[in-house]
Amino acid sequence: MIGAMPPVNFDAPIMEEGQRIRAQVYDSLSRGGTSLGLKDNVLIRTSPLMPPSYTHHSDGRTTRAYWIYKKVKKAIYGKVTVAYELEKLPGSPSSWRLTGRHVAVKMLLWEQIRRLSGRFEEDPIKEIAAMQYLHG
Repeated sequence: MIGAMPPVNFDAPIMEEGQRIRAQVYDSLSRGGTSLGLKDNVLIRTSPLMPPSYTHHSDGRTTRAYWIYKKVKKAIYGKVTVAYELEKLPGSPSSWRLTGRHVAVKMLLWEQIRRLSGRFEEDPIKEIAAMQYLHG
């Protein structure tokens, strides 16, 4: 009989900061690129820690954002939401278009993590490390 394996030790997670902005969003999937109007729940990365080829131009400008449109679940340290992935419209400082992809976004609050650290079985830092490990 084989015994239980020890838990995987994950590398320290890469932590990022984000900011909610108000931005013009277009539906590039519809005929003519219909404007969906100004949206308040657009989340952009404000820390340049992810691979630049995906989220940023070589000059550091953000090229991806996420339009948060539905809260799925409240969590101890924040919440899980569903978002539309957006890409920056070329030549526009604040306009974005839908890519057609939906993503899950786990939004954690540092204040909540600090305040509740050690009070629950869940460890949000290890959870982030595990998600990054699985993502590759």
